[in-house]
Amino acid sequence: MTESMEGTTERVEPAAACGAHVQGAHGYGAHVHGAGSATRGRKVVRFLAHLAEMVVVMVLGMMLLAPAWGWAGTVLGIEALLDRPDVSAVVMVLDMVAAMTVWMRVRRHGWAAIWEMNAAMAAPFAVLLVLFWARVATAGDVMLWGHVLMVPAMAGAMLLRRAEYTEHVHGLDLVWLGPRWPMVLGLVLLLAAAVVAVAR
Repeated sequence: MTESMEGTTERVEPAAACGAHVQGAHGYGAHVHGAGSATRGRKVVRFLAHLAEMVVVMVLGMMLLAPAWGWAGTVLGIEALLDRPDVSAVVMVLDMVAAMTVWMRVRRHGWAAIWEMNAAMAAPFAVLLVLFWARVATAGDVMLWGHVLMVPAMAGAMLLRRAEYTEHVHGLDLVWLGPRWPMVLGLVLLLAAAVVAVAR
């Protein structure tokens, strides 16, 4: 009898370790919570944290680089061109792509993932600009829906490489950033210019 009970215990333990349903004294269907469910929870948190991080970087890219375009427009005399809704949308996407490229590289993402994310960010605006040029969408539609659709598009790009955004812990590649200190300095100066402009 003892040997039989020991054999039953040995058969149940592997199932319990996997967080599976096991049959016990209270009948079949008692769920044993193992490491599997906790791991899934951590993956979801990491995925959402990465998405939120990239949205913040996207917004910062627009804020940091907008003053540079304003200065360039004044110096080159192309303010009217930059004020066009379609050109303004393209410039804004370029700002976000530039910021995202730098940040994802610093965060040790591969170049394939970086280009996929950039394409996901640009795709909604590309479609909406075609509709704008066809006079089907207004300038307001381009700006509104371009931003609204960008976030799910970014999430879709992340799902293509789910393991990269849920299982890998990305640090900061300061070695890659080191030789590019002029770029960092330029971004800091642009941020200072943006703060001054807002303060005025």
